[in-house]
Amino acid sequence: MAKQAREAMATDTLSVVADRGYFKSEQILACHDTGITAYVPKPMTSGAKADERFNNDAFIYDSAKNEYICPAGEALIWRYTSVEKGLTLHRYWSSKCRGCAMKPQCTPSTKRRVRRWEHEAVLEQMHLRLIKAPEMMRVRKRTFEYPSGRSKNGWVRRTSWRES
Repeated sequence: MAKQAREAMATDTLSVVADRGYFKSEQILACHDTGITAYVPKPMTSGAKADERFNNDAFIYDSAKNEYICPAGEALIWRYTSVEKGLTLHRYWSSKCRGCAMKPQCTPSTKRRVRRWEHEAVLEQMHLRLIKAPEMMRVRKRTFEYPSGRSKNGWVRRTSWRES
């Protein structure tokens, strides 16, 4: 949709804003690859945070070493790469989780595993843009959307009423 908007506006640069419900890694990467600046907050899907455990944001990625650092200061090293639903994901974990004093705050499993998409850096750049420009989401919240669902719902009710 952003590519079509840029073509219709005949511009080289474009910034797009969307709600978290529209967050899709592949589409954000496509925007990045074509020079479109996206502002889409990441959905809050971590069950860990709801259970008062560390979510993935608590783990810091070190690109020079290709490893994560956990809240206890231990390194989660790269273990393997797999492809899931067309996305190449790298898996990281530490062998020191069993004896860690922070383990109850981290994971109920034997070890904490962290996944990283091969293009995660693009999502991290977008997250930093959102932090630096919070007004982008305020503009999005003020933007009117045509309530097509209501129109359709009203039409269905009217036809149901006539048939009975």
